[in-house]
Amino acid sequence: ILFQEGLVRFLFATETFSLGLNMPARTVVFTSMRKWDGEVFRPPSAAEYIQMSGRAGRRGLDAQGMVVLLLNEEIEAEALQAMMSASPLPLESAFRLRYNTLLKLYALESYDVELLVRRSFYTYQRVGALPEIARRRAALEAEAAALTQPDEPRLRELLAARSERAGCEVAMEAFVRAPKHVLRFLQPGRLCLLEDASRGVSLGWGVLLGWRGTATSAYVGGASVPPERMRASELVLDVLLPCAAGAQALALAGDAPQPAPLHDPSAEAWVLPVRLSCLQQLSSVRLWLPDEVSSPESRRGVLHALRQGFAERRV
Repeated sequence: ILFQEGLVRFLFATETFSLGLNMPARTVVFTSMRKWDGEVFRPPSAAEYIQMSGRAGRRGLDAQGMVVLLLNEEIEAEALQAMMSASPLPLESAFRLRYNTLLKLYALESYDVELLVRRSFYTYQRVGALPEIARRRAALEAEAAALTQPDEPRLRELLAARSERAGCEVAMEAFVRAPKHVLRFLQPGRLCLLEDASRGVSLGWGVLLGWRGTATSAYVGGASVPPERMRASELVLDVLLPCAAGAQALALAGDAPQPAPLHDPSAEAWVLPVRLSCLQQLSSVRLWLPDEVSSPESRRGVLHALRQGFAERRV
């Protein structure tokens, strides 16, 4: 208050005095050209210098303001020039319309939210940037139109051929995995590569133990449906797969066990039901299976044989 009333002739203050306070003065004096920022001494940035020196000159009282720099220590000319001639930092609106703001505004029934957004500095900046954005867009479109490719017709043919090939591969895989074609190869002991496309998870290689139809697909209208007429999603494969440790606890909790790398020494062997649509490859290799695979020892033996088959590169 004393300073605003003109009763204080000289005021020694830190740079904090120039932040957010309407305290203009006739003259601003910098007693040092270095400041401590919490880590090192450095010259003020251009924005800090403009903020502090901008206090010089009282509106309606002074025709001009004076800024005095006391160069009591050496300072690089480049640093001084950058501080005094650099442009100020761009002013960007921090306005964000969040849910809590909307709820508070809607509580004021007489307040128009759309009017608030239209009159905000954020909208002003975005609308002002539209001509420059349109100009840049037109320049980029003109640059793209000017691009030429001598072999463009051949490239288009190549792109069409690749798309056709991808379509043929998808159709061929669906044809091969159709139950009427693949069932005769689903013998116990056959090695198969599985992938759960719905989760994007590769289940890796496993050992097929058998297959069966789902309960909903076995009968239609009271009559049994031959497996060959079922869809791939209606047939279930029982496959012994290497799973991460703790698979039994996950299964009891109703969660799917996580797959594990084949050569992971901590992997556990478990028999999991997998839909036929998850089948990616069938190997020509078949393993000899024990009479039963319900015990942990027999499952570990089958997993060991699977690892040995990959170690000998028979798969």
